[in-house]
Parts: sequence; C-alpha cells; structure tokens
Amino acid sequence: MSWEVVSCWIESHPGLASWVQAFGSIAALGIAIWVASSQRRAQMKADRDKSKLMLSLVKTLAARSRRAVEFGSKERINLLASLNLIRGLSHSLDKIDLLLLPSIEVIDPICTLRDSLRALEAGMSEADKQQYLSTWLTLAEAPLWVTLVVSSSKQIAELK
Repeated sequence: MSWEVVSCWIESHPGLASWVQAFGSIAALGIAIWVASSQRRAQMKADRDKSKLMLSLVKTLAARSRRAVEFGSKERINLLASLNLIRGLSHSLDKIDLLLLPSIEVIDPICTLRDSLRALEAGMSEADKQQYLSTWLTLAEAPLWVTLVVSSSKQIAELK
C-alpha cells in the first residue's frame, strides 16, 4: 500500500477530516483531565505526608518538653542544662506555623505547651540571675507551668 492510495482514499471521503479532528479533540480533553487529576492526587498525597510529618514533629517536641521539665536533680548545673533545653524547645515551637498543623485539635495544646515553656524559661532565667533557681522551682508559679507542659504534652501524644 503506497501513500498515493492512502491519499486518494482520504480525498474520496470529505467528512473524514472533521471526524479525525473531533476524535483528536476528545482525546486531548481526556488527556488534559487525566493530567490535572493525577497532579491533584499527587498534591493531596504530598499534603497528607506533610501533615503526618508535622504531627510527628509536634509529638517529638512535646515528648522532649515533658522530659525537659522532669527536674531530677536540683543542682544548678543540671537545672541550667534543663533551662537550655527548655529554651531550645521554646524556640523550636515558636517556628511552627500553626496554620500548617494537621488538625485544629493540635492548636490549643501546642499553644499551651509553647506558652508554658516560655514562662518557665523566663522564670528560670530570672531566678538564676537572682541566685535562687532551685527554690524557684518549688514556688507556686513553677509547678503550674510544669503541670501545663506535662498535660499539654500528654494531649499531643494522644493525637492521631
């Protein structure tokens, strides 16, 4: 079969071009829909993965925060180490964009955790400057912040 025969056949069917154009348009629409759909599925998967990662990060910071306020020893060197850890955790929590959290249930415990760590950091820093760090931890204010850190950390740990 030569191109001449094909050319003659095409010329003898005048409506063929419009049918080819119609099928081509339908195929192009189908491909466009498929590409858009696959991009959307990929974006949704990326968003789910990002949410899981963010929740994992939040849970890790919460667990570390709970361990940081378990003041085992009242020696100044150990308390300063805890203060540095609290300071670092507080800064890490400050960097979390609340709008990127996976669910609204995470916002309140994260804010409570962050604010309690800030208060502990400020109180411990001031108490260290005034030379009464170990006694400050037994005052009414410090146990409140520690309790809030522990309870908000537990709330975060239970999130799914």
